[in-house]
Amino acid sequence: MKSEQPLLAVNNLTHLWAPGKGFEHVSFELFPGEVLGIVGESGAGKTTLLQAISTRLKPQQGSILYQGNELYGLSESERRHLLRSEWSLAHQHPRLVFIDEPIDGLDMSVQSRLIELVRELDLAVVIASDDLAVVRLLAHRLLVMKQGRVVESGLTDRVLDDPHHPYTQLWVSSVLS
Repeated sequence: MKSEQPLLAVNNLTHLWAPGKGFEHVSFELFPGEVLGIVGESGAGKTTLLQAISTRLKPQQGSILYQGNELYGLSESERRHLLRSEWSLAHQHPRLVFIDEPIDGLDMSVQSRLIELVRELDLAVVIASDDLAVVRLLAHRLLVMKQGRVVESGLTDRVLDDPHHPYTQLWVSSVLS
């Protein structure tokens, strides 16, 4: 799954609009064909982070590299072209897809088909969700967010089966029980 260069590299990304609102110091890499889950309670910063890495919200600090190119170093028209050509679901063969909690309300058969499709197409996906069952099935790696910070990250099964951070332990036990 891992190639030498990540498809997406997020480094020390921050965007706060009030204390504890937004996200700060987030870093991760996403490789072609990999699915990254972002989980956390409501208000943890998942959606704001997704907006920043998909170029819909300019972060206050940090960098986002797509195939080695700084996203916010591109002109507005170059970013729009990227959204239409390589990231958009309307594009025939996207390489990178951002999903913000759209599958939580789908029935299990539709969720299963979506999971199969992501795997068949070998897409790189960043998914923000509160549905740990779906994230467990879909995501290779997981970021757990609390109050705008990543408190734990790692392989999905390791994070969910053996959480180390007290927040992750509490959240996983309350959601999965």
